Amino acid sequence: MKAPEPPPEYDDLKCHDMPMPNAVYYSSKQQQPMTSSQNAQVTAVFQVLPYVGRESTTLVCPACKATVSTQVRYTNCTFTYMMSLFLFGIPLCFNAFKDACHYCPKCNAFIGTHKRM
Repeated sequence: MKAPEPPPEYDDLKCHDMPMPNAVYYSSKQQQPMTSSQNAQVTAVFQVLPYVGRESTTLVCPACKATVSTQVRYTNCTFTYMMSLFLFGIPLCFNAFKDACHYCPKCNAFIGTHKRM
C-alpha cells in the first residue's frame, strides 16, 4: 500500500484580504519573510447611506452622483407576515405593512430601506 502524496506547495501565501496578526507572509519577489506589521496599510472605506422614509425622497445618489427622487419598491417583511396571521392575509395587499426599499431611477442602485420592524 502506497502512502498518500503531500499537498502541493503554494507560491503565494497572501490569500487573505486582511493581514493576520503574528502571521508570516512570503512575497514572491523577496526571499525573506515579512511579518504582518511590515505589510502595506489597509484602508477601510465606509459609506453611510442616507436616511430614507416611507415615501420617495430627493437626494444625491451615492453611485451615480445625480440628484434624483428615489424610486420606492415595497417588499414583504417579517412584520407583514406576522400581521397577516392576525388579519387573515389582508396586510399582504397594503404597502403600509411592508418595508420601503429606495432605488435610484437613473442607475437602479440600491439607496436604502425603511423597515417596519
